[in-house]
Amino acid sequence: MLQLINKKKIYFYLFIFLLINSILNLNFNKNLKDKFSINSIIVNTKHKEVNEKVFLKLNFLSSQNIFFINKNNILSILENLNYLESFDVKKKLPSSIIVNAKKTELIAQTYSEKKKYFIGQNGKLIKEKEITNIVNLPTIFGKFEVEDFLYLKKIILLQKINHKNILKFYSHKTKRWDIYFNNNILLKLPSDNIINSLKLFNKLQKLNKVKPNMVVDLRIPNRVILKSD
Repeated sequence: MLQLINKKKIYFYLFIFLLINSILNLNFNKNLKDKFSINSIIVNTKHKEVNEKVFLKLNFLSSQNIFFINKNNILSILENLNYLESFDVKKKLPSSIIVNAKKTELIAQTYSEKKKYFIGQNGKLIKEKEITNIVNLPTIFGKFEVEDFLYLKKIILLQKINHKNILKFYSHKTKRWDIYFNNNILLKLPSDNIINSLKLFNKLQKLNKVKPNMVVDLRIPNRVILKSD
C-alpha cells in the first residue's frame, strides 16, 4: 500500500514539474518572440514621398520574427519599384529593418498606349502615378529603346551641349533621332556617327552658326545643311 502511495506522489510531482515547465516554456517563447518581432522599419532617403511608399510596401513585415525574414524577398520587392536608383537592406537586431534607398533622376517623359511614363536615369519606365513634384522634362515621341536614349543622353552630356535647352526628341523607325531645342532649333542626326555629329553641332553653336528658327541637318555624311525654318 505504501508503495502505491509513493508512486502516486511521484506521478503527481512529475505532473506538477511538467506543468510548470510548460508554463515557463510558453512564457520564454513568448518573450523570445516579442523580443525578435519586427517593430521598426526605418527607410533612409532624401525624398519624403519615397520614404512613405517604401515603408508602405514593407509594412507587412511588422510583428514578424526577424530571423525568419528572407532579405532577398525584400530586395525583390524594392527591385520592382522603378523609381529607385539604388537600395540596400539591413537587419538590426533585435527588431529593426533598415532600408537605404536613392530615388532615380528623371530625365525625360514619354507616352505609350495613351499612358504617360517617366524615364529614369536607371533605365526604367516609371508610371505617372508614382511620381510627384515633377520638373520640366523633354518629351520623347516615337518608338525607341530606353538604352538607345540613355546612350544619346550620355553623348549630349559628354559634348557639353546644354540639355536643359532641349524640348523634345523624336525617334524614327531607322533609329535616327531628331532633337528640338529652344528658339525653334531642330537638329537632325544620322543613324550612325552620332558622336561626331554632336561634336559638329556643338562646334557650329560655338561659331554662332546656329540661329533661332533653324534646321541643322547632319544626316548626310561630311555635309552640313543649315536651313531657316
